[in-house]
Amino acid sequence: MTLIEFLSGRYGELLLKGLTVTLQLSGVTLAAGFVIGVLLTLIRLSPFWIVRQAVGLLVDAIRSVPLLVHVIFWYFGAPELLPDGPRMWLYARDVNFICAAIAISIYAGAFISEDLRSGLRSIPKGQTEASLSLGFSSLETFRYVILPQAFRISVPPLLGQAMTITKNTSIALMIGVPELVYQAQRIQDITYEPFLPYASATLVYLAICTMLTLASRAYSRTGVKSRGAQA
Repeated sequence: MTLIEFLSGRYGELLLKGLTVTLQLSGVTLAAGFVIGVLLTLIRLSPFWIVRQAVGLLVDAIRSVPLLVHVIFWYFGAPELLPDGPRMWLYARDVNFICAAIAISIYAGAFISEDLRSGLRSIPKGQTEASLSLGFSSLETFRYVILPQAFRISVPPLLGQAMTITKNTSIALMIGVPELVYQAQRIQDITYEPFLPYASATLVYLAICTMLTLASRAYSRTGVKSRGAQA
């Protein structure tokens, strides 16, 4: 059986279902991870030293633990800590997908926080001083001057995080989420043929990561040209 014949039949439909779940999980975790990353970054700008240190330690702790451990904890451990009502509500729904999304979102949020923090730290202090001298308040300076510049600087790393998140969704197969690799494994169990299903999954991941890489490079080139035009 050729790859074309393989993809055009029933097994291609299974892989398409797996790809749909992968993209859904990637989209949810990227959006939630970005929100978490922004919140962590803002908290780390607190004037209180103890708050900055606590959040910094939390981010380091999250990043230091393997993602697989996060996923297993949120699936097997965290629901058991809930009261009976919320726990039964959770188990009545797609608990596998929800727990995987929570785990990957928190994990991604910690890395996104570092990317955004690096972008903020790269803005020269003169920008803040100039804005304040023009009559902007501290909040207006951060919102209209610092944050837009930091976000533009952080876009390439964030696209890299999108690539990482998409690949990391494959770990969700460990708790039964029927994403792309899960379906490839299922096809292998049915056909006893490992090459075609895993080769197909590999090509899909390669295509997604290639598109994100090209988008990052195109954005970087656009940024260089715009800065050159402004100069």
